[in-house]
Amino acid sequence: GQSYDPRWRANSAGVDLGPPLVVDGWAAGWIMPAGNARTVQINYEPEQQARIALGASGAALVVALFLLSAPVPTHRRFDQTGRYLPAGSFSSDSSQRGEGTAHDPSALTSTFRRILPWAFVVTLSWVLAGIVGAVAALAVVAWHVVRSPRLTRLMWTGVGALALMPIAFILGNAGRFGEVTRELVTLNPLPTVCGITGLVLLCVGVARQDGLLPNLRSSTTGEGDQDVQR
Repeated sequence: GQSYDPRWRANSAGVDLGPPLVVDGWAAGWIMPAGNARTVQINYEPEQQARIALGASGAALVVALFLLSAPVPTHRRFDQTGRYLPAGSFSSDSSQRGEGTAHDPSALTSTFRRILPWAFVVTLSWVLAGIVGAVAALAVVAWHVVRSPRLTRLMWTGVGALALMPIAFILGNAGRFGEVTRELVTLNPLPTVCGITGLVLLCVGVARQDGLLPNLRSSTTGEGDQDVQR
């Protein structure tokens, strides 16, 4: 059976069976009219939107990979005499106007390569864990942008979030114990949030340890780099 959700729909021979009922305290079910055996078609309304969103995410990933592999056009600069200015050079006239700097095409490519793995982490977290996973992944990315944490701190934070799951479950359901109902989960999402956040932190920590995620603070050496070097 499937867990109860009012968005489940069922029809038999083209006849809508109405909203689902709670069966055995947790499952979705319908009352069938008396008669011969018949075929029932069951579908979940948000499934179509999820498929569209997944397709859009895949298309965005393909576009990002294409942009990453495409050659970056070079912006050339010339002085007033028509002489080409190599990368990093200045002319006396253009430097006074703040011009004359040649664009380095490798800089943009390097930025794409640094950001793309983290974008993949956010997308994968969203696909596997929904909006909670996406928000948790974005928070981890923001943490690394502000100050790259040490691996030990990152991993222990993930372990701590997982350890909070049973505590959040007990405290959040203090007034609902006594019978097993779906409200123990649907009305107390905090354990799920702690679990997803902890898994995201641990997965990011493992990926960083294996060198799969680059440092987002390329201009400076963060705590995470120091921890790896030690």
